[in-house]
Amino acid sequence: MNFVDWIRVNLANPSYFASVVFEWDIFFGSTLWVLWKHRNLCALDPSQLESFVIWRESWRVYNQCIQGLNMGLVSQWICRSSLPSGGRWQPPSEGWHKLNTDGARVVSNSMSSCGGVIRDCNGGWRIVFSRFVGICSVLEAELWGVVEGLRLAWDAGYRRSVLEVDSLEVFRLIHGHSSGVRSFNMVHSITDFLHKDWTVQICHIPRSANMVADALAKLSRTNHVSPFGMVNYACQVYHVVLDEVLSLFQNDVSHPLGVE
Repeated sequence: MNFVDWIRVNLANPSYFASVVFEWDIFFGSTLWVLWKHRNLCALDPSQLESFVIWRESWRVYNQCIQGLNMGLVSQWICRSSLPSGGRWQPPSEGWHKLNTDGARVVSNSMSSCGGVIRDCNGGWRIVFSRFVGICSVLEAELWGVVEGLRLAWDAGYRRSVLEVDSLEVFRLIHGHSSGVRSFNMVHSITDFLHKDWTVQICHIPRSANMVADALAKLSRTNHVSPFGMVNYACQVYHVVLDEVLSLFQNDVSHPLGVE
């Protein structure tokens, strides 16, 4: 494992190396930030080398992060929509778009990926994506799916969107209803997107209403290596219906497929 992968694993999969009970990924990330800040300070003023205590400053930044997570600020501006009837996917209201996301993980090697789909009020396919995210937990893969999905919805100009996830833990994390949360960076990225000038309703749904996103999340687990043997971490975005999920998509909607 090279140095970059070592950093990635410590941030994305806290329990892989560290046998600790506190939020290792947050502390590790805080320490990296403090080290980088200290390096820059020393480059400008070498006298800072002896007056700065890395360990103490890392704990201070870590504690600030935890306090911010525990404040539950997110719940003030996120609306919860109702569960779909009959456990099946339902199209959004007119003028809205619906984003479904999910994550997947191979138990034997912890390799994970995420995926999702954005559809319009007629159930028509707009954007589909899949991304390989490397070694991490299922929870972290699902958070990656939310981050990528919100980014794509925002970039596409969908200013009234519904986000649906089948993970209750992800739903609660976004609402700020959990203390001592791992994966701080991804939760922070999600809240940054939600603070933008748009309306996003977030809903927890049964897995049976999220089958297309589940299938898309599993795509990059097997096709993330390029013909040249390079691992592709980039988000793969499509604007057409993929054969791998066509039957699932058709099961979700009873009208003909439509894509602008």
